[in-house]
Amino acid sequence: MYGEPRALVRFFEKRQTRNKLRVESSVVDFAFHQPQPYLWTKLEQRGDAKVSGRSGHTLTATAAGLVLFGGVDGRLDCNENPAPNNDVYLLNINRTTATWRELRIPLAQRPPPRAMHSCTALSSNLLFFFGGCSSASPFVCKNDTWTLDVSTQTFKRIVCKGEETEDGEQLPESRLNIGNNKKPDAANSAMANLLPNLNLTVSGVPSTSSSFA
Repeated sequence: MYGEPRALVRFFEKRQTRNKLRVESSVVDFAFHQPQPYLWTKLEQRGDAKVSGRSGHTLTATAAGLVLFGGVDGRLDCNENPAPNNDVYLLNINRTTATWRELRIPLAQRPPPRAMHSCTALSSNLLFFFGGCSSASPFVCKNDTWTLDVSTQTFKRIVCKGEETEDGEQLPESRLNIGNNKKPDAANSAMANLLPNLNLTVSGVPSTSSSFA
């Protein structure tokens, strides 16, 4: 629909197994893949932020750059189980360099830590987050929905139709329909797709099943 991309960016991971959850090493590489002549180029990493290698994160393109959110990177909880995080970084790239910057959003204003969630671009600066795994032991999935306005660096908790309002709020003047007006079930390995007329479909592995095993 949109034609062949001029270049692709890959966030490399090095994996090992710990407590049935994929834990990443601290090795992070970047490369451009140009369809012609199919050449990979490792990018020099710059910036003050040191981003750990991870799995189960999202890396989504916006007008401001690529936004990385969440995942697991080897950090453990009080029971020595792998712990997801809610890190937020912005990545700017060119042909030879990749520059990281941490978004200084207070922890209390971010979504709870998670991995294997989905992130969908609703516009050039607005991202939509759904679901994911918030705990490995016990295995806990989420079905909450959030947006991130990258231009203002602001997260908002979004309340779906059919969901009881707590501390969230609807998108102002939004015509976005989620899950056919039904609150989605909790899921990991989540995926969300934006359809015409601002309809959003979400899916994933049920909360009783673990994709980390």
